[in-house]
Amino acid sequence: MKNKIITLILVVISLSVSAQLKLPSIISDNMVLQQKKEIILWGWDTPEQQIEVITSWGQLATSLTDGNGKWVIKIKTPKATSLSQQIIFKGSIEKKIINVLIGEVWLCSGQSNMEWSVNRTDEFEAVKEKANQPSIRYFKMAASFSNTPNSNISGRWLIVSPENIGSMSAIASHFGFELHKLLQQPVGLVVNAISGSSIESWIPIEVMEKDISLKPLVEAYSKMYDENKEAIDPYEENYTVYVKELMIAREKGTTQPEKPKVLQPRDRHRPAACYNGMINPIINYSFKGVLWYQGENNVGRGKQYKTMVSMMIQTWRKATNTPELSFYMALLAPFIRNSQPMQTGTSEIRMATLETAQSLPVTEVVSTMDVGDLNDIHPRCKQKVGERFALLAAEDTYHLKGVHGYCPEFKKMKGKGNKIILFFDNVNEFKATTPEINGFQLAGQDNKYHLASAKISSNKKQIVVWSDAIDKPWNVRFAMYDGAEVFIYNENMLPLLPFKTDNFKWVSENAIYPGYLNEYLKGKKN
Repeated sequence: MKNKIITLILVVISLSVSAQLKLPSIISDNMVLQQKKEIILWGWDTPEQQIEVITSWGQLATSLTDGNGKWVIKIKTPKATSLSQQIIFKGSIEKKIINVLIGEVWLCSGQSNMEWSVNRTDEFEAVKEKANQPSIRYFKMAASFSNTPNSNISGRWLIVSPENIGSMSAIASHFGFELHKLLQQPVGLVVNAISGSSIESWIPIEVMEKDISLKPLVEAYSKMYDENKEAIDPYEENYTVYVKELMIAREKGTTQPEKPKVLQPRDRHRPAACYNGMINPIINYSFKGVLWYQGENNVGRGKQYKTMVSMMIQTWRKATNTPELSFYMALLAPFIRNSQPMQTGTSEIRMATLETAQSLPVTEVVSTMDVGDLNDIHPRCKQKVGERFALLAAEDTYHLKGVHGYCPEFKKMKGKGNKIILFFDNVNEFKATTPEINGFQLAGQDNKYHLASAKISSNKKQIVVWSDAIDKPWNVRFAMYDGAEVFIYNENMLPLLPFKTDNFKWVSENAIYPGYLNEYLKGKKN
């Protein structure tokens, strides 16, 4: 009898604690809130519980939880300040969030090149020396994948310091350093990049299913996953352990663990898995913009990528109710697969990214075409990429005078004998850092392309292109093959963007599935 009473008391205590006021992990000490905006704060408590929010900058708001215990409150934030703020939440219990800053908040997403940590870059030691940055805060989400929308994620806000900078995203960190220097305001960096993730995992299933060209992809993923679920789920758990052990081994210089045998489709590939696990829990959080570096895992499906990246951007803007959300994407760096530099799988992802940026408002690209590694899909130079993101944001989002972030971009061409003269936007003076300017291809009316020679015009604003194989050039392509490296810049040392002047026919025109899904479907037919 005594044991039953004790058990009952413990159950009551447990229920009481579980019903108390709770906040999502992203609303916590050291966070940064977007300035001068009506933002949303949210959490959970007992049903029909009154919630009161009081801020140190003079905001007071109340709300009632719904039947499921969820509550949402809107408050206004002041202009940016590095003075520490606090927020008090009163419900079934009282919680206080301290050391809050008001500034500019950016979401940094994508796959491994965005996730890539500072301690794995060429700049690690130099970065540590400038990493004492109390006005820059960093929130790294733990990986979370789900078939249904999650309501919360794991993670905590960190104050950027020499002690913790090593594990932070290199691109996000350099973006934060540069943006803070330019704006002189607090910067919040929320990072949810997942290595190896496919773009379809970042889009809700119901959105993809409305597109007739994507519905077969969603159905194939579902069938393969359902058939292999019992094997795939334990693999994901083992892989998570492997990654942790690998990071420890790299830091200590000890023997690296054996990588688990890959089972497909992994969670990070399946439609909506990253969206449900990593985007849905933060759609209420206010961001100024998004940095996106992804596409490696969709190489070979460039035409389809163009459909999906545009769909993803518009879906995120709609879900967060911010049509003005700035969205900046990194072009994939040059990388040679199978010793074939003239392949076009990677360059088609670049073209899909560029054409999407050209078609959507407040959407731009930064180039990585001069900081790649032809033999490594993970180039170690991340500083220039992060800084270019910041310069682009400074000009395109914040309209800072005297700051330039736009890369030179093709405008028009003019034929002159056996040469073509090219004209560009965003350049007053071209500069080349190599003796020869490579990456150009010319075609005659037969549409057969040849590598071409190029030089900067005498006024430094145009580029002249020719090929001894073509008497009358008709079309030009630049950096439209995987191994193309770009070492021609405008006066701000921003690289020339890839372009084409022809009616480009996608090599990936009919590509629907990743390789392993193709093999799976072939096996089903046989």
